[in-house]
Amino acid sequence: MTKKRTLLHIPYEECTKTAYYLQKHTGIDLSDIPDKYGDSVLNAQKIITENLTLTAVFDIFPISSIEEEKVTVAEEEYFTGKMAPKILQNSQQVICFVVTLPGFNELHDSVTDIMENYFMDTWGTVYTEAGEAWLRDYLKQQLKDTVYRNTPAWNPGQHQFELSNQRPLFNLLKPEDTGCTLDKHLRMIPFKSTSGIMGIVPKNISEEQDLIPCDFCSLGKTCPASKSRKRHGNK
Repeated sequence: MTKKRTLLHIPYEECTKTAYYLQKHTGIDLSDIPDKYGDSVLNAQKIITENLTLTAVFDIFPISSIEEEKVTVAEEEYFTGKMAPKILQNSQQVICFVVTLPGFNELHDSVTDIMENYFMDTWGTVYTEAGEAWLRDYLKQQLKDTVYRNTPAWNPGQHQFELSNQRPLFNLLKPEDTGCTLDKHLRMIPFKSTSGIMGIVPKNISEEQDLIPCDFCSLGKTCPASKSRKRHGNK
């Protein structure tokens, strides 16, 4: 798979995991919303889907070298820390991506209804997570008819993949044209954004060699997703 920077607008109706993520974050079943919330849950969702465009950008870069606590990408940027070389240990290339809701901060601040404002924050998280899931599936399909596959996605600042890796990711991908930037604390603006990397490895390398982010998460024993994965026998 060769380098090709791609900007995508993700259709909300194709984010099939939104109900799952909403229940994960709030405990609310979208098919049976408690009366005490009135129309706030669906109104907040409507405000986002009618005013914002869920956007993704990704690009693919060659891995120049893998050393102890450093992975050199495109001979110019470095992913560092103990986890980076382990994540990309078998990879020949790395996919860098950002999924974002441009304009979310301003729209969120403009909503004065307290309940709708709260659920807007939740829906923003839901759609960025669902958008990342959509993008992972999209990339998997792009590699389907090749001799390569992608590894699991790792997000800077989570699962021992250091937050400092946000800077080289942005330097490589340059996602600012999506409306997503970094502040001095390496936080993404708008706040409802997610970023990550995935390795590209030959299909003849067993998936059992991949590192799974959930295995390095401090919430592993209590997270519903982790429990479900183990019940189904996934690594």
